[in-house]
Parts: sequence; C-alpha cells; structure tokens
Amino acid sequence: MRIFTFGLSHHTAGIEIREQVAVEGDRADEVLRLLHGIACEVVFVSTCNRTEVYGIFKGTKEETRHNLISVFSQYSKLPFEILEEKSYFSIDHEAIRHLFRVISSLDSMVVGENQITGQIKAAYNLAKQHHTVGPILHQLFSHAFSVVKGVKTKTGIGRGAVSVSSIAVDLAEDILDGLAGKTAMIIGAGKTSKLTLKHLISHECSTILVTNRSFEQAQRLAEEFSGKAIRFDDFLCEMQFVDIIISSTSAPHHIIKYQQALVVMNKRANRPLLFIDLAVPRDIPEEILEIDGVFLYTIDDLNIVAENNLAKRRAEVLKAEGLIEQHMVGLDKFFYRG
Repeated sequence: MRIFTFGLSHHTAGIEIREQVAVEGDRADEVLRLLHGIACEVVFVSTCNRTEVYGIFKGTKEETRHNLISVFSQYSKLPFEILEEKSYFSIDHEAIRHLFRVISSLDSMVVGENQITGQIKAAYNLAKQHHTVGPILHQLFSHAFSVVKGVKTKTGIGRGAVSVSSIAVDLAEDILDGLAGKTAMIIGAGKTSKLTLKHLISHECSTILVTNRSFEQAQRLAEEFSGKAIRFDDFLCEMQFVDIIISSTSAPHHIIKYQQALVVMNKRANRPLLFIDLAVPRDIPEEILEIDGVFLYTIDDLNIVAENNLAKRRAEVLKAEGLIEQHMVGLDKFFYRG
C-alpha cells in the first residue's frame, strides 16, 4: 500500500475555485464517505486555504487521481479539466513531507499560524469517528503531530501568534492610518472572529460591533471583548456608521448583496468603507468594488502582507524544514510495508 496526498490550495487555485470546493459541516461527512470508496484509508481536510485528501491507494495512481477529481467535480460542479489543472497529487515521501509541512504551518498563507494544526486534528478525529482511519494513517498522523510539536518547541516559527486575523487587522490599521477613534463591525462568531477581536483590541480600535445569525453567540463574544452585539437583521442599518467590516461566516452564499451595499454607501454620502472578507466561500461579492468609496480585500489579497511576514521568519522556516527532513530519515520501511 502507498500513501498519497491530493488537493488544491492557495498556492494552486484562487479563491473563486477554492470557495466552490470548500466543504463545511455535515457535507464533510458525506464527502468523507465518498472518498472512502476510493481509498483504503482516508483523512479529508477542508479549510479556507486548502482542500486536501490524505489516503492509502486502492487502485493505481492514475485511477486514484482520476476518481478523486471526479468526486470533487461532482461536489463542486466545476469541470473535471479545471480541477485537474489546479490540483496536486503526490505519493509516498513527497506526500508525507507535504503533510509534515502543512501541519507545521510551513505551507500556510501566514507561515507560523496556529490554526492549521487544530484543523488537521479535527479532520483526523472526524475520520476516526467514521472509521476511515486504519493502522497506516494512524501511525502517519501520530508521527505528524510529533513533528509539529518539535517544530513549535525548537523553532520560533510561531512567535508573535500570527494568523490571517492578525494580518487583516494590520492591513486595516495601515489603510485607515490607525484604528484609534474607528468603529469596526465583526460578522461571524467563530474562532476567526474571536482572533480578529483580540487583535482589534490590541490595536486600540475604539468601538467594536459583533453580529451573527445566533444573537446569543454574538452577545457572548461581544461581552468577552467589551463590544456591542447587533442582531443579524439589523447589521445593514449599522453599516452606515462603521469604518471597517471584517466578515468570516460559514454561510454558503453572499451575506451582503450589491444593492444593499449601494444603499448603505448612499446613506454614508460615499464616506469610505473598508471590507475585509476572510470567508471561504466569500461573504461579500466582488462587484461591490464598483461602488464609489468601497474598498474590498479578500483572504487572497492578504498574500502581500503575508509575504512580508514570511521574509521576517525565513531563518525559523529553514530550521523547521531541517527538523522535518530529520523526521523523514529512516521512514522507508513505513512507506513500503505491506
């Protein structure tokens, strides 16, 4: 049996492709079952920046890749040819090295971020619940968790607690020439929103509004950071008074429409409004950029800031890469057994 990795990420596909392949909630269970029909063992990972499958071959390399593309083409409604062009597929050494780099955040848009480790652990636990993990992937992921532990403790790769949220707030601060005296609205109440709130507070943002479909969740999050909760039905009315909107919901569709944004901007007399959309699929349509006074940045637009972050961490990245290569040594028997 051989190990494989299949997927697409921010390195190979833009957000317009990734948002169609992203899998959330109960759909992950469904996709995992489909994938288990292709692979003897399988773990499925879906985040804002990547959708990946780690598995053990049932058929040939060519058959497996073709079947994987077919599953995601069926799910996403994207043509087979597009997914074939945008996806990557590796086996054995390269597949395992890829997992080690991903879980250690070396392959992340924001190198050093901590969320990816938790996301992969959650994906592994889901696969265990559905009994799609066997002895090989169990050993592989156990080893991967040891790798990331070593990387985090022996390098400074995560120093400063960088994340997509921190990059977003840094961007807002630069564009608005500081956040003191500014009002921010957070749409969503998940982990990304919580991280965003922490960074807004640390950057001395004066007023923070929180909205979510569950008003109770919005209240809990707002209270934790001395913000104000807004009912989801009312957030469009409040938009006319804010300076920045950072959205990160798990909605499968846009939560703000062009016409709604146009009405808001007319009420603001076109006073500039900054949108940062961290959601995949996107919460905010790109067409609102046509409206005077609107500035919109998506998660892919944060790449420039993330590149600056990577340059500062280059030495720590090299240390982490070296640790991964040490773990790769002597694993041939594991790759080819059975």
